[in-house]
Amino acid sequence: MKIAGWGEIKRALDEVSILLEVVDARFPPVTRSEKLEDLARKRGKSLVIAMNKADLVPRNVLWRWKKEVEKERIPTFPVSARKRLGTLMLRRGLKKCAPELPAKVLIAGYPKVGKSSIINVLKGRHSASTSSVPGSPGYTKGYTLYRIDRNLYILDSPGILPVGGSPLERILRGAELSYLKNPIEAALALISTALEFDPNVMERTYGIEGRNPTNMLEELALKRGLTFKSTKEINISEAAKKLISDFYRGKFSFFMIPQKRIYDASP
Repeated sequence: MKIAGWGEIKRALDEVSILLEVVDARFPPVTRSEKLEDLARKRGKSLVIAMNKADLVPRNVLWRWKKEVEKERIPTFPVSARKRLGTLMLRRGLKKCAPELPAKVLIAGYPKVGKSSIINVLKGRHSASTSSVPGSPGYTKGYTLYRIDRNLYILDSPGILPVGGSPLERILRGAELSYLKNPIEAALALISTALEFDPNVMERTYGIEGRNPTNMLEELALKRGLTFKSTKEINISEAAKKLISDFYRGKFSFFMIPQKRIYDASP
């Protein structure tokens, strides 16, 4: 996984008229990047938000998020790249937001928000890069420009946004496990937050009841047979990594609702 540097993101923004920020529809406020949006505004670029994975959120919650984000006068489009839902509206919205046509759009987002999936849906099977040589004149080095149609181009970053924040925010933003200094702390925060929004998520996913994140993580280790070979004691660290991996794969899933936000939850 390549992390895009802010310097190259700035250079890419200078080549386009629109920034398409892809966020996770389950956690819109956490997966938005304030720094990225500020950079776009300072450069006079139009900002559009695609809330991907919309199929994982109830419709009424999804539209409440859309309404809340659009209070900031940011055109927002719920989409599901996996189910190919909402992408036609997104394509039309990008054209409508363009100061002129043809227009170039930079697509960016945190890991695992589905940036690549949206690109694939938008460009279609028959679309191809407009340049066979990355870094050729008119292109930011390492970026690829795709023609969506005769009036719309997508500039694809070779990397993703740098992930920062609290342990919980890092997970929600898709940080690699290797970047988490303390997976146990992160997993406990994730369980605690998940229970706030969905009290039955651990029971539904793992058959584990209760409200104590530590006890739940220990029970998960027992259920999965995660123990140290030498002492036979439960391996909480491996259980934490298992839970986080399940979250990334969508097996362990929940969603936030407007007006009830938790960023730095602790067990």
